[in-house]
Amino acid sequence: MKLDDLLIAFIIVYALCCGAYTIHIYSNITEERSIVVINKSSEIVSHGLSSATEYLILGDDGIVYRTRDWKIYHDMEIGKRYNISVKQIHDFNSDYWFIDEVKSEVRNY
Repeated sequence: MKLDDLLIAFIIVYALCCGAYTIHIYSNITEERSIVVINKSSEIVSHGLSSATEYLILGDDGIVYRTRDWKIYHDMEIGKRYNISVKQIHDFNSDYWFIDEVKSEVRNY
């Protein structure tokens, strides 16, 4: 086996591993939850040369949910219960729960 063939095989294996890892992280199915909004906040997250605002919503289950959609953040009111669709994102340091959409507000809970 020549060195060129070995290098090509290494690049192919590396690309397959990177692809499998990316699929593992970002292909999580959505989950339905019902939470009462306890508190809301926002933070600026750095992504190398750029940054983005993430909106944080603390639920009554003790989990901090994240969203980048300001409308979701703005429309959810503290003290009200909402049915939401969330997706868990695995990162190097921790797990994040991102709100995909707000299904409905629960009245008279």
